Amino acid sequence: MLKRTGIMSAYRNHRQALDTAGLFYTEDPTDEHDVLHLHWIGPRSYYHLQQAKRAGKPVIITAHSTAGTCRGSVTLSEVINPIARAYLRHIYNSADLLIAPTPYTKSLLREQGVTTPMQVISNGVDVSRFSLNSLACECLRQKFGLSRFTVLSVGQVIPRKGVLDFLDVAESLPEFEFLWVGERLSPWLSFYPLMHYRVEHAPRNVRFLGFIEHIEEIYAAADVFFFPSYEETQGLVLLEAAAMGLPIVLRDIPIYHQGFVHGMNCLKGRTISEFIDSIKRLATSEELRRCLGSEALKLAHSHRLDQISNQYKVLYETLLERKKSQDKCSSR
Repeated sequence: MLKRTGIMSAYRNHRQALDTAGLFYTEDPTDEHDVLHLHWIGPRSYYHLQQAKRAGKPVIITAHSTAGTCRGSVTLSEVINPIARAYLRHIYNSADLLIAPTPYTKSLLREQGVTTPMQVISNGVDVSRFSLNSLACECLRQKFGLSRFTVLSVGQVIPRKGVLDFLDVAESLPEFEFLWVGERLSPWLSFYPLMHYRVEHAPRNVRFLGFIEHIEEIYAAADVFFFPSYEETQGLVLLEAAAMGLPIVLRDIPIYHQGFVHGMNCLKGRTISEFIDSIKRLATSEELRRCLGSEALKLAHSHRLDQISNQYKVLYETLLERKKSQDKCSSR
């Protein structure tokens, strides 16, 4: 269920960061290990968390989910949200340390009753992967059959990601091409009849391409990245688009009050008309696209995996030293 999500992308980035730092790890929690680091909060993860706690091993969880990200994601999310909130609070409070991808996520978890110590570490982005030259970009535009100004969004096809707003904007700009890349869940998992109807009857200038393995290719083929999501813990696809130097249009929500600055490295909006105006501005100004893309690239470089790897190295060493000291005290 998670293999084509941002959580899996963040998990892969974590593994790459550990490789960069020269840290040994196993993906099998039954192998010998010193620290258990979880990226998901399902029953299997909870089982291994309990096993690690009984063995006296530190447990870290990267908090990819909050009560807010549950809404508009799965069937009956509004009904199950109170249960999800209670479960998240319980499992997060069972860990020794939480990793919040952003300061906003950290503050949100505190508001939701999570008391476990927290550290902010970005999910990071592999800037070497998301970098292609102009010749490659033109070839990729041909590969995807693109001849017009192209607006791209990436994410699961769920209401929380702003799919309906994306379609409204596309309908108002028939002269542009709109692409959405991301997994479309089964209606059993994501039962939103209006959204499914609108996707099936999308305007002629809209294509839903599904999951694409080499996602950097579609970034390279686009002119603008449009991200109308209503709630995120970070929005890893934004960092990927920024690493490609794409100009970004995104929803003005609290998580992006830090890092993303309107008019400097992105354009923000709250309404359909504001999104339309921003995309029109970018379509008519190559200079604006270049400036915003250049500043977005700088932001992406501040989330490079080599920086993230150093943070993890210090984190694990500190946690194990603390554990060692506690064991000495308890043995006296």
